[in-house]
Amino acid sequence: MKKYLQNEEENNKIVNYANEIIYHQFSFDKTWDMERCIKKYQLPKSINWNQVYNEDEEWVFMLNRFSFLKDLAIAYLITDKKEYLDKAKELIIQWVDAHPTIEYTLSTRTLDTGIRIELFVTITQFLEENKLLSMNEKNKIISSIFLQIKYLRENYITKYRLSNWGSIQLLTLLYIIPQIDLNYKINKIYLWAKEEARKQIEIQIYPDGMHWEQSTMYHVEVLNTLLRMIQMNKKNLIEIDEIYIKIAYEMTDVLYGLTLPQGYIETFGDSDRVTTHDIFIKACSILNTNRWKKNKWRVEAETIFDLGEALVRRYNQLDINEELPLNFDGVDSGIFVTKSSNSKDASSTMFLNGSLGSGHGHCDNLHVSFSMEGIPFLIDNGRYTYREDSQDRIRLKSMNSHNVLVIDEKPHSIANGSWSNKAFCRPTKTYYRHVDKFHTYESGVTVLSEGSSIFRKLIVIDRIYGFLQMKFSIVEIIKQKLIIILILKYK
Repeated sequence: MKKYLQNEEENNKIVNYANEIIYHQFSFDKTWDMERCIKKYQLPKSINWNQVYNEDEEWVFMLNRFSFLKDLAIAYLITDKKEYLDKAKELIIQWVDAHPTIEYTLSTRTLDTGIRIELFVTITQFLEENKLLSMNEKNKIISSIFLQIKYLRENYITKYRLSNWGSIQLLTLLYIIPQIDLNYKINKIYLWAKEEARKQIEIQIYPDGMHWEQSTMYHVEVLNTLLRMIQMNKKNLIEIDEIYIKIAYEMTDVLYGLTLPQGYIETFGDSDRVTTHDIFIKACSILNTNRWKKNKWRVEAETIFDLGEALVRRYNQLDINEELPLNFDGVDSGIFVTKSSNSKDASSTMFLNGSLGSGHGHCDNLHVSFSMEGIPFLIDNGRYTYREDSQDRIRLKSMNSHNVLVIDEKPHSIANGSWSNKAFCRPTKTYYRHVDKFHTYESGVTVLSEGSSIFRKLIVIDRIYGFLQMKFSIVEIIKQKLIIILILKYK
């Protein structure tokens, strides 16, 4: 893989981060980190895995996922310095020694445990290949992984069938157990996970391919795990149910639809504004298709590490797809996106009217986001924080943080906590048409508390009267080019 790790700026960033880990300075700011914790904290040599350093438990959850193990391994590939792998082994062993039994604490949440065991297995294999692991050390780590798997089974609850927590855990078990148990075909936890994971994925994913929890961020978390399961089971010649291949295609199609022409996602639901090309690189290489290859994206270091040399080479050999779609019509999820083209200076519109979803969903029925020639005009404010003691959390989930319709200053959907609502509406079906450069959307909501209805009609015209080549001030652009007709009917 070393021949692909040639970007000096990226390499320096990874090595610098790995050096911070060497000295026990921890922060978490990767693209798909579910709870970003940017502030750096100095931890003692002997880490207390349950210590809250910033009055936010999310920091502890991030620490115990062990995502930094990849950075240590990649730093070794870049520098050939084994001190990075020695630190990786030290931290794994330290965590294992601190958890002789697996009981519920902040360091052992089931979601984080599912993510952690994947990294433990991957890095343990890496250490073993580099002859840095004794048999005793290997057995100690593998024994802990078996304990953690048993813990996941014993602490599985019914609501996980509906949650990204459940699918991330069980999809991980489908490829981890075969790697550490030669008798996986009769392993009771594996057989249970195989049956339950299929139920989860069929329930959680709408027929249009969107994850039901109404957040692009968590859609990607599930998709990432699904792609990883397909990749590893293909590599290890483990049978893969065709339903997973089908849903991986559908979920990646949705992600492409929700990715704006500039390459990032709108902050829909509990999401951050992040780029998505790394997911398309993985999907194209793992599923062996150029279906979502829009550009000659550079494969970044962590993706190189995840895929391995053969899949990176496969991706680089794929042709660019010149026929990528411009519209996504999520008739089941209530998410609609249209783009004027696939170029970076394209205009795009997002229209939302789906069910609330889980606690990751926001009060965003009939919301409109709009960007023109790559410039955002109407936006979604996103999530910013998960802290339950922060009023920002509730404010950013509210109707007032979205481009929606509020009658007489009385919101009909009200978030009253980080994960709960005291009022919400019932969306109606969205009707839509695409005719050349013209698009119409019409939808509404029933206000359950009042028995009234609100409707919004949206007309989007991609480009008008040849003004594209002319330069205007922002005011002139709005006057000459932005024609969005918002019609409100209230009864």
